[in-house]
Amino acid sequence: MNPRDLPHPVHPSAHALRGNHRESCIALVDAHFLAWLQGRDDDAAHHAAGRREALAQQLHVSLADAGIPADLLRIYWYTSQRETACVNGQIARAVQAESDDDGRSLVLAMARDLAQIAEHRACAHVLLVADDDRLLSAVDTAQLRGLLVHMLVDDKATDPSALERSDAAWATLLRQADCRVLLRGAPPQRREVELMDPAEILDTVREWWADVPDADREDLREMLPRHRGLPQDADRQLLLRLSQRLGRALELPERKVMRESARRLLEGLPLEDAPVDAA
Repeated sequence: MNPRDLPHPVHPSAHALRGNHRESCIALVDAHFLAWLQGRDDDAAHHAAGRREALAQQLHVSLADAGIPADLLRIYWYTSQRETACVNGQIARAVQAESDDDGRSLVLAMARDLAQIAEHRACAHVLLVADDDRLLSAVDTAQLRGLLVHMLVDDKATDPSALERSDAAWATLLRQADCRVLLRGAPPQRREVELMDPAEILDTVREWWADVPDADREDLREMLPRHRGLPQDADRQLLLRLSQRLGRALELPERKVMRESARRLLEGLPLEDAPVDAA
């Protein structure tokens, strides 16, 4: 897949308007999400200095392949793991695990740094490596201040329709990007993860629905998007409940089962007929 085949914004060559000279870029990297993109477990090995040092080259190659004339100035690394490695050009930001706070500390830290970069014009480009649509407002504000915000993706994100069905939140965020940058420099090595039993996901969705007050149920039904997806509040409540039950973030197949079954409840359809294929 050629990176130029990726869906582009209305002005796909916006970054080229500044001329052919090299500009600077800062990367904001959610370590857990990057591990998923690379098909790796987010464990201590992923944080080793050697792999962290190789990351800068991977991102440099990805930017070049996307036609973005920018040199990587610095990487901000957001992680819930205890960091002991010192890597030149990389600054670690400590955040809570997603299973502990639904990713709120990560979103706040990234949004704060993005705002500071835009306000002080620290660079011309930012490469965002994250999939949380709560960053949408911060990205929009930074772009209005003149910053070009690009987002790192894998080949699964090259089909917008499929991505909208499997992960509507990430699809929403990607539509805001000035350019979608395909991850290069590492062969796909999808990690082996034992997925949660789909029946257990349905049970958790039932438990969540039983805890929702009647008045809130009506509000959620009114907010139900016309095409796929879930209201954001419902989506986050379920993601937090299931990630706490699992002790890890959900994989995309698990999210798909969760969202389709929850949507059926909101639409008043029998949950017994919900799809349970998490493959």
